[in-house]
Amino acid sequence: MTGGGDGAGHREHLELAHHHPGRLRVRADSLIDAHEVVQEIRESLDAVPGIASIKYTAQTGSLLLEYEPGHADADDIILRIANAAGLELPLDEGVRSAPARPSSPSAPAAS
Repeated sequence: MTGGGDGAGHREHLELAHHHPGRLRVRADSLIDAHEVVQEIRESLDAVPGIASIKYTAQTGSLLLEYEPGHADADDIILRIANAAGLELPLDEGVRSAPARPSSPSAPAAS
């Protein structure tokens, strides 16, 4: 299923499927059979030193990236992929740094 509704005001999140330093897999339903979008992602990542390979699986909408830790930053890679594809950043905070949340003095602490 290609095209379809863009869902005004709602963007799909990029899913962080796997990360191990040097190897990163992300996926999104909107990347299924989205060769033009993936080409934009590849062009965006061309500016990142240390990326060894990018493998795209059209059937699943996944991208597998191999990179050199210390030369390429996983957070930067994820941000570039999300921006190029028009996706929200992953909800998984395992790799990305969590965005700062405003503190509220009246909010109770989680137990």
